[in-house]
Amino acid sequence: MPPIQTLHAASQEEGRTRELLMFNTPRSVRAREIVRQDGGRLWLVERYDAELCQWLRRAACADAAAVFEQVERLAAVG
Repeated sequence: MPPIQTLHAASQEEGRTRELLMFNTPRSVRAREIVRQDGGRLWLVERYDAELCQWLRRAACADAAAVFEQVERLAAVG
């Protein structure tokens, strides 16, 4: 499993980011746990696109275990 770094950040678009995990993989991947306006929580897995200079959503997961599966998949994809 890749080493992780936990940061806290705020998001205006979909609610409030509770946790932000940055993964030390060959490709920049992060996961954000957001608190939606209805009180629900969701993990958004995103990969950084250097050409577009922005984070692109690749998956949404309901639990943290699925986040690590998605990160491993994204890190392996070319």
